[in-house]
Amino acid sequence: MVRKVSYVATVPWMAVQGVSRGKGLVSAWRSVREEQQGGCGGLTVAKRGRTLRLASETETRAAMATSPMKGAAGADPSANEQIMQLCTAYMAPACLYMAAHLRLADQLAAGPKPVAQMAAGARGIHEESLYRVLRALASVGVFTETAPRVFANTPASELLRERIPGSMRDQVMWMTNPTHFRVFAELRHAVETGETGMKKVSGLESFEFLKQNAAEDREFNAAMSALTEQFAPAVLEAYDFGDLGTIADIGGGHGT
Repeated sequence: MVRKVSYVATVPWMAVQGVSRGKGLVSAWRSVREEQQGGCGGLTVAKRGRTLRLASETETRAAMATSPMKGAAGADPSANEQIMQLCTAYMAPACLYMAAHLRLADQLAAGPKPVAQMAAGARGIHEESLYRVLRALASVGVFTETAPRVFANTPASELLRERIPGSMRDQVMWMTNPTHFRVFAELRHAVETGETGMKKVSGLESFEFLKQNAAEDREFNAAMSALTEQFAPAVLEAYDFGDLGTIADIGGGHGT
């Protein structure tokens, strides 16, 4: 029997949510209304005996191309597509953080690798859970599954590599740091009281928190330096600093 699961674009993230439960995919499918009227549709799941098979990346993209909610080429997303994507938008950064933290893109610098080899290279990593993270990222163009359980870099994932021109790994490590998830989880508290989410979570304001947490402080400063490297050439091209003898970056972290 073959069934179609609604909200194809979000299904990989739902699968990731179930990683720690072992039977995550089954739990994920139960959480999605099948053949929902107006749903994205398209991700095919084949039932073979008692198992559910997650469609391949190629099958998923082909299904998305014929989705009942897909408009003409270049059309804006529908309102419910937009809301569904916003509802699940936090899941992609969580996966992106793991990819950067484990240096997965660097593992693939020489070419495609099986996920088993990547898990072994990262040490202490659960292979099946890593596979789901990679599949989830591949669904949004970060990595690609070139063969079953074999992954390669894409132009987007290449930016997660260290020490290459244009690398964005430092920005990713800071902007997707779990600290941000904890802080933004306290948005309601911030709106109700005017106190920052950081103060609620840590008892400190942001820069005091960085002073007392060396790992986050290193990631923050590395991200600021990397960001400066990216926009500084455009600033220098757009503005004439010729009349100035000294330029100081006040509060510039460890020196940018």
